[in-house]
Amino acid sequence: MTDAELRSTDLFWAFQVVCGIHRRPFSAALLEQQFPLPHTSQTLVRAAGSFGLCCASVRRKPAALQREIFPLIAALSGEDGVLRLAILLQADAQQVLLIESGQAAPAP
Repeated sequence: MTDAELRSTDLFWAFQVVCGIHRRPFSAALLEQQFPLPHTSQTLVRAAGSFGLCCASVRRKPAALQREIFPLIAALSGEDGVLRLAILLQADAQQVLLIESGQAAPAP
């Protein structure tokens, strides 16, 4: 993944969700203080390490995702060139179950 721009709201949302799943403390104020604007894909990787989470920037074809350990944070191409973040909850050879910022429930 190139060092592309992320929406700050997506970054905070993704860490809130993933830290909650892994029962790690999360503070949006601390994240904002330690990682000021602009937020990019590299901010995501560095911030994950600060929360004690393993994170690497890799590309995967949808069919290869089923071998990964979930949840995953995925970067999706946005219409405006800014990456959107999603949490991948599970995947098989045909489908990926994910939730995006602002969604109330996962969508296949």
